[in-house]
Amino acid sequence: MEKLTKKIVLVETEERGRNWIWSGDPGLKKFREFGTENFQILPFDKALNCGQLKDSLKGSSPEVGMVFIQHPYKEDVYVKAEDFQQRMDKDKNEALRRIASVLGVKKVKVKAINYVEEKRICDANLKLKVEEVKVDVKTKEEREEKLTNLIESEYVYEGRGTNVGKAWEIAEEYGLKNDDEVKALIESRSPNHPNKLIKMNCTIETTKECNERFDLAIRLKVVGAFNVAGSFKEVVSKKEKYFFIYTMEF
Repeated sequence: MEKLTKKIVLVETEERGRNWIWSGDPGLKKFREFGTENFQILPFDKALNCGQLKDSLKGSSPEVGMVFIQHPYKEDVYVKAEDFQQRMDKDKNEALRRIASVLGVKKVKVKAINYVEEKRICDANLKLKVEEVKVDVKTKEEREEKLTNLIESEYVYEGRGTNVGKAWEIAEEYGLKNDDEVKALIESRSPNHPNKLIKMNCTIETTKECNERFDLAIRLKVVGAFNVAGSFKEVVSKKEKYFFIYTMEF
C-alpha cells in the first residue's frame, strides 16, 4: 500500500504518474528544475489503494486531478486542497477553545477579520509572485460574516479549573506553542501568577499554513502538463490572509 510523505500530492493518470520524472515536456522539465522534494505525483492505480486518501475522502475514491495537502501538524493526515483552508480554520479554532477551556475560561467570542487578498502568479521559471486584489468594503464584510458564522461566534463554559500543563500540550499539538499571544494567554493564567488574567483579546492567523502549502502547490497548475482539477486551479490562485479574534473572559 502506498505511503504518502510529501507536502503536496497529485493524483495523475497511470501513464503520466509514472513518466513525468523523465518526460521531455518543457513544463515538466521546468518543474523538475524547480525542485520536486515537496511533491508526490501518484499514479491513479496507486491512489485507489492508498488508505490515507480513502480516509481523507471518508471512504470515497480519489480521482485523477485531485490534489491533497499534508496536514502541517498531523503528518499522516491529508486533506483535499479545496477543503484545506476550512480544515485549518476548524483546527485552529478548536485548539484555541480547548486551550481556553482548560485555563478556566467562562466565555469565548470569536470574530473573523479578512486582512488582504492577493493573486498568485508564477514567472517562466516557476518563481512565485503575488499581486494585490482590490476588494470592496461590502464584499469584505460579507466574507467576514460568513467566516464568523462558519466557526460559530460564542462559547460559554462553567469556568472551572486551570491546567497550564494541558494547555501547553494542546498548543504544541496544533503548532501554537511559539505564538506570542498564546504564550501570553497560558502564562498569564498560571496558578502562580501574582495577578491572573481575567479578560483578553487574542488574535490568531488561520491562513498561514494554507498559504505556505498553496505557494508550493500552484506550480502544479502553472507547468501546464499535469492533469489538475479546475476547482484546484481556482482555489490555489487566490491568496487570502485573515485572522480570528478571540475575546476571552475568565
